[in-house]
Amino acid sequence: IFLQQKQTLAKALNTTFQQIGKYEKAQNRIPIVNLIRICKFLNKPLDYFLDIDKETMIQSFMSKMNNEMRK
Repeated sequence: IFLQQKQTLAKALNTTFQQIGKYEKAQNRIPIVNLIRICKFLNKPLDYFLDIDKETMIQSFMSKMNNEMRK
């Protein structure tokens, strides 16, 4: 993306535009909290960025939550 767009997105994520570039180039992983912020910023659902269907994502989340609650 262009520099101005990177700067705008970086500001929304409270990070640097250099970090956005690293996300673009897959040099750094995107923390989930930033991925959620990107989704909100771009008005896209989370599954837009993930190679997983909604049902599988929900089942995985529920399974992890159940495991955490048992601890």
